[in-house]
Amino acid sequence: MASRSGPLRRAGTLGRTVRGRCRADNRAARCLGQAPRPEMAGDVYRHLDPELHSEVVAACRESGVTIGTFFQAAWGVVLARLTGRPDAVFGTSVSGRSPDLPGSESIIGLLFNTIPVRVATNPYWTVREFLRDQQSRMARVLESSFVSLSDVQRVAGSTQLFDTLFIIQNHAFGNAETGRSVGPVDAQISAVGADLDDSTHYPLSFALYPGEQVRLRCSYRGDVYSRADVDQIMDRLQALARAMASQIDQPVAALSITTSSEQRTLRTWNDTDVAIDAVSVADLLDAAAVRTPDEIALVAGDVRLSFAELVASARRHARLFLAGGVDVEHRVALLLPRDERMVVAMFAVFEAGGAYVPIDAGLPDERIAYMLDVAEPSVVVTVDEFAHRIPTSGHYRTINLDADEVHTELAGLSGGPMPQADRDRLRADNLAYIIFTSGSTGRPKGVAVGYRGLTNMYYNHVAKIFDRVTQHQSGRRMKIAHTTSFSFDASWEQLFWLLNGHEVHVIDEDMRKDPQLLLEHYDCEHIDGFDVTPSYGQVLVDEGLLDRPRSAGSSTAADEAGVVFVSLGGEAVPESLWSSLRNAAGVEGYNLYGPTEYTINALGADVADSPTASVGSPIFNTRAHVLDLDLNPVPAGVPGELYLAGDGLARGYVSRAGLTAERFVADPFGGGRMYRTGDLVRYRDDGQLDYLGRTDDQIKIRGFRIEPDEIAAALTEHPEVGTAVVVAVGGTEDGQGRHLVAYCSGAAALDTRGLKAFVANRLPAYMVPSAVVVLDALPLTSNGKIDRKALPAPDLSTPDQPSVEPRTDDERAVCDAFAETLGITHVGIDDDFFEHGGDSLSAMRFVSTVTRVLPGLGIKARDLFSSPTVRELLDGKNKDSADGDRATVPPWITVFAPAASGVSVFGFHDGLGLADGYRALVPHLPTGLGLVGVQDPEHHSSPDGLDTRATTGAKYADLVQQIQSVGPYHLLGYSFGAHLAFAVAVELASRGEDVASLALIDGYATGESGYEPVSLADGAYDAVFRALAPMLPVGVKIDDQITPGHLVRLAHPRLEPVFGDDDEPYGVLFDSLVRSLSVRAQPTRGTLDVATVLIASTNSRTTGLTDLQESWSTHLPKATCSAADAEYRELLVPAEVARWIGPVAELWRNA
Repeated sequence: MASRSGPLRRAGTLGRTVRGRCRADNRAARCLGQAPRPEMAGDVYRHLDPELHSEVVAACRESGVTIGTFFQAAWGVVLARLTGRPDAVFGTSVSGRSPDLPGSESIIGLLFNTIPVRVATNPYWTVREFLRDQQSRMARVLESSFVSLSDVQRVAGSTQLFDTLFIIQNHAFGNAETGRSVGPVDAQISAVGADLDDSTHYPLSFALYPGEQVRLRCSYRGDVYSRADVDQIMDRLQALARAMASQIDQPVAALSITTSSEQRTLRTWNDTDVAIDAVSVADLLDAAAVRTPDEIALVAGDVRLSFAELVASARRHARLFLAGGVDVEHRVALLLPRDERMVVAMFAVFEAGGAYVPIDAGLPDERIAYMLDVAEPSVVVTVDEFAHRIPTSGHYRTINLDADEVHTELAGLSGGPMPQADRDRLRADNLAYIIFTSGSTGRPKGVAVGYRGLTNMYYNHVAKIFDRVTQHQSGRRMKIAHTTSFSFDASWEQLFWLLNGHEVHVIDEDMRKDPQLLLEHYDCEHIDGFDVTPSYGQVLVDEGLLDRPRSAGSSTAADEAGVVFVSLGGEAVPESLWSSLRNAAGVEGYNLYGPTEYTINALGADVADSPTASVGSPIFNTRAHVLDLDLNPVPAGVPGELYLAGDGLARGYVSRAGLTAERFVADPFGGGRMYRTGDLVRYRDDGQLDYLGRTDDQIKIRGFRIEPDEIAAALTEHPEVGTAVVVAVGGTEDGQGRHLVAYCSGAAALDTRGLKAFVANRLPAYMVPSAVVVLDALPLTSNGKIDRKALPAPDLSTPDQPSVEPRTDDERAVCDAFAETLGITHVGIDDDFFEHGGDSLSAMRFVSTVTRVLPGLGIKARDLFSSPTVRELLDGKNKDSADGDRATVPPWITVFAPAASGVSVFGFHDGLGLADGYRALVPHLPTGLGLVGVQDPEHHSSPDGLDTRATTGAKYADLVQQIQSVGPYHLLGYSFGAHLAFAVAVELASRGEDVASLALIDGYATGESGYEPVSLADGAYDAVFRALAPMLPVGVKIDDQITPGHLVRLAHPRLEPVFGDDDEPYGVLFDSLVRSLSVRAQPTRGTLDVATVLIASTNSRTTGLTDLQESWSTHLPKATCSAADAEYRELLVPAEVARWIGPVAELWRNA
């Protein structure tokens, strides 16, 4: 053992030198060969010409290195550049006769050994410094020359450290050794010739022969490399050697392996200059209306607008915006439904010369507020449905298109051409739109894009796509389906068709997410084409998209079914989808690539031009630079990072100068700037580009661009989370089937469902992790960074809560489809589809599977979003199911979450009689516990409503036991609901039932003196006014103009989206409030020995924790009190629930 200690110690040193990078380097190296030809395996020799020989010798002399070190360093640089890595590892052979081994020079036999050599460059080193560093590295390596390769591999943790060799052949034998005889006279032996055969099993083996004329030899395996490959590699090695020798004091980073002829080819591929008319989108729309004013331009539901009508409407809206202060460079935020109003508003902004900012109504309020704060719009355009989502604190004017005064104003505005003076003020580089994308700092970043890129993209599409497609369809007008979210720049792919004179159908939210409905609509309306992400495109192909007559090539009639054009974008295209489109005889397919930072698309590929998936070549006036780590152009076949320059380049990120400077860098090839995409690509020999992946952590899932760090930042805002990291797991290399998984450090009891709900209130749905894994601490690397490779694999296959088994054939069939779609082993009827990794895309697949198995059920994708469990889904579709007892549930009872354990939390209504706010608590329920909301029965004309405290407690206890006949009971009340919860608890206890817990949220017990009596008799109005006074706008007074319903509307503006402008429902709420105040006025009576948590709002009340706990102290001696730093009316907003729910959730778990 002692004799092995030295070698093992040196094996450790050598292993650490190469650990962590060898496998990746080797994988890339093995991909270099592109045309395997086993029959052409052999050797390629090169002799250094006298000039190069002299330069290399001189450079070695000046640097103090050997010629062997020079060429090994050169090969290391070539290998690193060819594989797109900062350094490289290859093998070399050494004698193995170490001075540490006494008498090694006398040992007979071969002792040579193969050891790894790592070549690493510092971008700031000169060639001279680099060579000296490499000489020093080699000296250290040779100290361990006798350590076996197997020992080094074991220490490095890799079974293959390298797959190329570079050896120095400096054996001292030659012709002088021949002719000499040795041995006895009658048995002499003589050498008649000498040769050296050092063939290896490695794909590439280089040998350097020093001497008066230096030779290089490359032996290659023909099953991996062709002769042409090897010739090209040898050319690069010689060219780099010449550059290093002649520029010894230049930085190594400045040296390129791309030959001059290859550089000329790259410039040719980027020769995309095309003269473009100096027109705006508004000009293009006007021109289309002049050409075909009466043709249909836009269809949205039942609305059909001709070009003349569309332009006139856009102009009227433009004049409305101008009157609201919009000008060139001003931003107009659009929070609108997915219908004709969004399209009209977008074109209206352009008619006015401004820039639009699309806001997706599906985003959380907090994100919408942030986007508006960053974009700083002059005007926000919305409708009644979304008006309450707009913060009132912004410095902008809000235009509600549903408002009567806006209708009146629009009707009085001209739909005629805009004044030419207004058009003349607009320049091609003025701001056209701001699109927000995921940001690594924890907040989305707004990308500012000018008009020039839009116009350039339009003319590119007309020449390269539209004219070709329409020509193949006999020149007819096309019907194009608009399925892309307006919050993405890709929404212009379809609108460009409209500008070219074609008919665009805006597909509503429900239909665009339902494959069957969508294809039925396409068939009915004879849709010709659409744009889609590859993920969804594959779903539609599986549903029969390409089986229709026109798609299959069996018909070309305009009134037949089947699309004839499909454009893909947003993510990598799987080879299966590429082949399906390519093989569809009647379909023309295009793949369009482009980050938001380069107007919509930068590259395009015709599916017909390539048998395999490609992102294509640059569009008009666009340059695609594929560069190595030192910003040198790389040749075809070599991976590099894609940089984009040209007319489509965005300005940068709004109010993010540092990030803009980091990503939009100086363009050394054409002047100006270029955008660093972070995408790894490779040029083919024909100038087409292949997408290989990312150079950073950014990911694409279902077409959405996601920065994992933004999700991690949202998680760490939770008070119980220490650190967090988010990774994508599963799926294929092209991003299909991937899931987001979050890892957090925190207490073991951290509620993962609550965490997901917390994040859902801050981020779009597609950024909410499918799973959250809580660890004591996240694993770290030796330099203190999170070690993603050491994170434990998440278990996405099995639900983490008890499941209720399916009871009917339909339930079993739907559960099986659920499990099959998500790849999990077992599903119960109360398991939530989305909590177990489901997303919008898998929802579509699930619905398709269920429809095939149970065609009569009629389930749609939208049904799953509203009813995400099998029980809810079937209850909604089949009232006669085995769970038919639900039909007996009174209408004033809402089951927010079914009780897998048979036990529920009962939440009692507030003073208005409403219980809908408790829905926000669902994500925080312990496993198996249900949640039921109890509304005021008198909202439904039931006599079982409010009366005295005692009779009310008895009535509501009856309602509870109608749903859950036996305890334990968990009771919950917000505001006035706290009085109801306590009264019911007293009644149930008197019946001998087990009341396990009480949670009272900002509801204060009434003392013995009580409050002023309130009834529907005279005087009620004044009493209610005093009760609502803290919530009313400043200056509101009671007069004949304020009805009871209007009073409620003023105090609770959040209800307007639910009840609209009609005073009648507010009158019902007012009546509930009067009854609630009447009950509250009566003293609280009774004492309960029940575990209780009190939650007190400390943000908007003069009373505090002490007052709340004191008010209940004689009634609930076990009560503990916690603070909620939120306004009273905001306590049931999901984001605030996530902040205060901790003690309540713990109460439920422990009770």
